[in-house]
Amino acid sequence: MTTGTEQRVDTRGPLGRLAGNFSALRGFNIRLYLAGNALSLIGSYAQMFAQWWLVLSLTDNKAVLPITVGLQTLPVLVLGPWGGSIVDRFDNRRLITVTTLLNTAAAASLGLLVATGHVSVLTVYVFGVLVGCISVVERPALQAILSQYARPDEIPSAVGLNSMLNPIARLAGPPIASLCISTIGIAWCFYVNAMSFVVFLVMLLSTRRADMLPRRQTARGKGAVRDGFRYARHHPTVGPALLAMFVVGFAGFNFAMILPLMGKYTFHVDENHLSLVFSMSAVGSLLGGALIAGVRHPTMRRIGAVGIVFGVLLVSAGASPNYFWWVATSGFVGFAGVAFPTLVVSLLQQTSSPEMLGRVMALYGVAFFGTTPFGAAFVAWLTSAFSARAGFLVGGAIVALTGVVTALLYRSVDSHQ
Repeated sequence: MTTGTEQRVDTRGPLGRLAGNFSALRGFNIRLYLAGNALSLIGSYAQMFAQWWLVLSLTDNKAVLPITVGLQTLPVLVLGPWGGSIVDRFDNRRLITVTTLLNTAAAASLGLLVATGHVSVLTVYVFGVLVGCISVVERPALQAILSQYARPDEIPSAVGLNSMLNPIARLAGPPIASLCISTIGIAWCFYVNAMSFVVFLVMLLSTRRADMLPRRQTARGKGAVRDGFRYARHHPTVGPALLAMFVVGFAGFNFAMILPLMGKYTFHVDENHLSLVFSMSAVGSLLGGALIAGVRHPTMRRIGAVGIVFGVLLVSAGASPNYFWWVATSGFVGFAGVAFPTLVVSLLQQTSSPEMLGRVMALYGVAFFGTTPFGAAFVAWLTSAFSARAGFLVGGAIVALTGVVTALLYRSVDSHQ
């Protein structure tokens, strides 16, 4: 029995457990933060869809799209660990404020170039690298600040809810972009993104600083990045989880990039039919995030099991006999695709020392997003040498094998948790 104003969620029974998955929403700050971040991500996915459609329209070359995505994530691979040391050293809310302002300027500028007809594939490449440099600090800061908005026992709920934002954005962003492209012009996709960043900034600054949990910051000094690598290498949980995420990030999380390639070159559909595939994937991801939010004690064995399922589903999507099967399968791919990284993040958040969290989240970003340049090059080669299906088939096989190895070899790691 609780006293005072503290509220507890009764987790007895299915409905109680489901309510417990959303327990972090009791906090004002986390509600405001998640709502603003959701709107920002919707704008980002609208721009991403428009950007992919733009480069495919500028040049009928299947290799251009993977290159575009790879360039945007290359800075995370190269500079990610240094971004984590910055996050551990400075106030996260101030860092996110700066990165949001920079993203607003980048989106608005690219929209103006598109509207005036001065855009080219090279222009898209340059802005992709610019946004990637911003995300070097932005991504770990967005993850690390969750530990200040949610109580320690609500971290799994906060991480699960945060993981639901991407599928919500994938569900809403591409249709908005498709509507803009067919009515008022593709440049408005970039303007929408800029406006969404402004809304997020307003909501971020409206959070109550007095209610934020304190987080010890790392003092300035040499060796912070090296300490982050050493910590991950020797930690019984952090290292194995990051290793699994690295392989799966390389092989499995290029499916969002392969979707437009399969849509255009395998099933020959327009942007409206392609947005339906993104929407189905988003619905599956949304359900996956809602259910995984209830996993209070993620383990390496569970991560491995989800990896196996994710890999099998990717293979199934690549072998789709027709468009309708492909649409249906994309929902299940989205489900497993959000479950895997959510379990990894929850495990990292729960087992990492607070003063190392920024660097651990940065290494997670390298494992998840930083592997995209290699994955993009791999996909470009597969699609050029074989077909868009090959990206799903080969990537899925690697993911499933990684899941098997993780579940078998790292069972002993679970005993340390």
